[in-house]
Amino acid sequence: MKDTEEMKVIDLLLEFSKLEKKEREFFLENMNRYIFVSPSGQRKLRLHWENKAKRPARA
Repeated sequence: MKDTEEMKVIDLLLEFSKLEKKEREFFLENMNRYIFVSPSGQRKLRLHWENKAKRPARA
């Protein structure tokens, strides 16, 4: 893993550690759902999250 990619993950882990317990549980439930669903299901989840976050969808 390149240093910049590693730093992105480290930043994400640091932000995760600052979440409240319920927020961490919500994150982990959604991450598990994403990991174990099919690639098309992952795309659907990503689109759903992007819509919730009001961010433009990526291809």
